[in-house]
Amino acid sequence: MPYVCIVKIIVAFFSVLLLAGCAQVGTLTGGDKDVVPPKLLKSFPANEALDFNQQRIELQFNEFVQLKNIQQQLVISPPVSSFPKLTVKGKKVILLFDTLFRENTTYSLFFGEGIVDYTEGNAWPNGTLVFATGSRLDFLKVEGTVKNSYDGLPESDMLVLLYPSDAPDSCVAKSLPAYFGKSDKSGHFAIHNIHEGNYKTFALKDLNNNYRYDQPNEKIGFLSTPLSVKDTLTKVSMATFSMPNKRQFLSTQKLMNEKTLLLSFNAKSKDKMLSFESEERVLHHKEMYNDGDSLVLWLRKDLTPADSLVLRVKSSDFSDTLTYFLKDAKSIKNLPIKLLKESKVPLVVPGDSLYFAFNFPLDKVDPAFIQITQDSATIPFGCALSSPRKLAIKSKALPAKSCKVKFFPGALNDIYGRSNLDTIVSSFTLPEESAFGSLLLKVNVSEAASPFVLQLLSSHQEVVKEEMFSAAAMTFDYKNLTPDEYTLKLIFDGNQNKSWDSGNYYQQVQPEKIVFYEKSLTVRANWEMEIEWNVIAR
Repeated sequence: MPYVCIVKIIVAFFSVLLLAGCAQVGTLTGGDKDVVPPKLLKSFPANEALDFNQQRIELQFNEFVQLKNIQQQLVISPPVSSFPKLTVKGKKVILLFDTLFRENTTYSLFFGEGIVDYTEGNAWPNGTLVFATGSRLDFLKVEGTVKNSYDGLPESDMLVLLYPSDAPDSCVAKSLPAYFGKSDKSGHFAIHNIHEGNYKTFALKDLNNNYRYDQPNEKIGFLSTPLSVKDTLTKVSMATFSMPNKRQFLSTQKLMNEKTLLLSFNAKSKDKMLSFESEERVLHHKEMYNDGDSLVLWLRKDLTPADSLVLRVKSSDFSDTLTYFLKDAKSIKNLPIKLLKESKVPLVVPGDSLYFAFNFPLDKVDPAFIQITQDSATIPFGCALSSPRKLAIKSKALPAKSCKVKFFPGALNDIYGRSNLDTIVSSFTLPEESAFGSLLLKVNVSEAASPFVLQLLSSHQEVVKEEMFSAAAMTFDYKNLTPDEYTLKLIFDGNQNKSWDSGNYYQQVQPEKIVFYEKSLTVRANWEMEIEWNVIAR
């Protein structure tokens, strides 16, 4: 074979091997994930530019970008009459405004996380553009926190609005602010580039995004005096509240059965605020529940299904006539007397009564048909109705063990002449006193000038203990506390109605002040805790 042919064969052979190696299947890694955010190369106007009077703003980045939730992320202070139109052209973001900016004003545009890169969604960090329409930049700053006036928790997404001090009181409802900021998850806010001056200051939960307090369910907070902004940094704390409903009205009504009517209201009510015509002829009794915004009416025994019920309800805010046909209502024949779930308390404090709630008001109770047992032993007790639907049982002989209460047929007799036909059984536990803790609390209030309501709250924010006092120094000894994390809450009860009252902006009334103890209290079993709380009244 000629030499040239041999060389061609060898070259061809190695070429095939090379191609085969290149054809092997492999995994494309694509390189490391892009974590580098977009970088602003230039802007029009330039950051901190002066004498800017255009309606078009441009931002040029070093890579392709896109907008993300820009309506929620972009904050412009002072606010403009309408949100700008934003478009993206490759690496450029363009903002078009339909009106001119105010004269001699410093504007701050905060983009949040609204501009991100096209590949991995990395946000432009600390995206801010500041410019002035006049010959100087304002540089003063207001920052602080927004908290709920009732529970002291941080308020997020609250607008903090600044208006000139000579603005009318209605400014927060009718006009745009001079400056504003928005609180974060921790309740913190900051407003930059403010002109020196005095400002009416508000916090607002702006539910319809128009920078105005014009919805009845919007939270608000305000400073009673104008805020003086003259230093580089001014700090302020804001407390929000919900305005009480101006008028009460009946929101829902329902005939639960032939003897029970449920009325619900748009706001908390009290028995004395309501009256019913011919009440003695129609109603057996009334019962408020659900913290006062619902009322249960128990109808008289002698009303029969053949009757139609016409009930006229009156209060200081409304009057209404309710008509029901009792023949269409559910009969109580198939609704036996039963124990409500709220009665089944797993832990009972030594010395306290046991409370059992029932679904119908009781007329009388026969102790001869009630039995408390521990294993096979029968325990003596006494009992009485603490309210029409609640029975209190107390015994000094209850052991620190699991017990049972049995309501035998005939033990419970309701206002409609019925008795329980089946035996009702409830179990409970009385632990040893060592299972509980105690708290000795000393409260000192400086410059005490107001009555106070002291509350000890459980980890579920339930009121465990409540005290009213007006002295500057008091001591409270709480025994038999269930092991838990507790909170101390002190209400400055200015109007002496023994409860907390919200504020009213239009009447320039602040919500009653509330102070919380600086940390939670851990109560442990068989442990005594002693706390001294010094409260600054101002």
